Amino acid sequence: MANDGYTTDNESAFVHVTYDFTERLRVSGGARYTDETKTNTFDHGPALNRSDVPLIFGDSRTDWKVSVDFQLTDSLFMYAQAATGFTSESATPRIFTVGQLMALKGEELVSQEIGAKLEFLDSRLRLNAAIFTSDYDPRIRQTGGVNQCDDPASLNPIPYRLQGGTCPAGTYFEGSTGLPWFYYDNSPGELDGYEVELTAVPVEGLTVNFSLGQNEYKNTLNDPGPSNFTYIAPGYLFQPEFNSSLGLQYDVRFRNGGTLSPRIDAFYQSERHTGPANARPAAHEVTANLCPTQCIEDYTIFNARLTYQPPNGDWRLALFGTNVTDKFYWQQYSPEITVNATTGAITSTAPFGRTGVASPPREWALTVEKDF
Repeated sequence: MANDGYTTDNESAFVHVTYDFTERLRVSGGARYTDETKTNTFDHGPALNRSDVPLIFGDSRTDWKVSVDFQLTDSLFMYAQAATGFTSESATPRIFTVGQLMALKGEELVSQEIGAKLEFLDSRLRLNAAIFTSDYDPRIRQTGGVNQCDDPASLNPIPYRLQGGTCPAGTYFEGSTGLPWFYYDNSPGELDGYEVELTAVPVEGLTVNFSLGQNEYKNTLNDPGPSNFTYIAPGYLFQPEFNSSLGLQYDVRFRNGGTLSPRIDAFYQSERHTGPANARPAAHEVTANLCPTQCIEDYTIFNARLTYQPPNGDWRLALFGTNVTDKFYWQQYSPEITVNATTGAITSTAPFGRTGVASPPREWALTVEKDF
């Protein structure tokens, strides 16, 4: 039985200033101070109980943000901004020994973004675009293949990366695989990308929405040496590189003032890898996180909606469906094969033992809304 205790105490102060140089040029900036203290008292029964010695962790930080806005013309707005941010220390969420209850290093981030917002053709065409970069130092990620070989009662165990092997001689679990450990590594990295949003009304009653985003994460530790477990193989996709959406809606206006609006939306997501992120070059050339054995494949889903609004406009009736083509895809899915990140050897196969979270099926709903 779990009876964990958790507290958090956050004290913050911030200041924000905006100055208009002209009617079209504005500069703003701000700073925020945060002092956060957390405690975790872990109690999973007599075998795993540290409620008498709470883990104390947290961070104190000062972050800043600066931005410049420029209304170049009545139809063109441009901006640039930079900011810092952080996530404070946290605790390992799942542990098997008292020594695994330890504080996890927080993340620090410096983000930069430039963008523009444009309107054309009497606002019948609107375009928003942005390019961004985010520098993490560090970024936290869970890594597999970590075990505890020391005494379960040890308060400061050493994480062993067995890579399919057994605990070394002289350890408590010598010759066995020891105890599992949900371990978290940290290393610097950079996330770069762009976003584009388009809204168009080409003819009266027809609205078109389109969006496209791309991002790429690169770990800045390039040494693939056998002891560097924070190394990330080039091209590894923690998250989909591309996502996109397209929506079409047409408003049919009746003579009595009522409106019938059919709409269809399509959403696309590119593949995401599930294999070993730190596979060395030799292993990466062989396995390359291929689909479908070590990735969640790309997919497109369609939603549809039919909305009726009466002349007085104070209520709406809508019939809508999600995943109307009943497309099957995986939201989460474990890899089919396990690869030794040092040698590239396949250490196990599990074609019939994979686990994952399947997509929702086709679903329909009827809603009625009333304004009061």
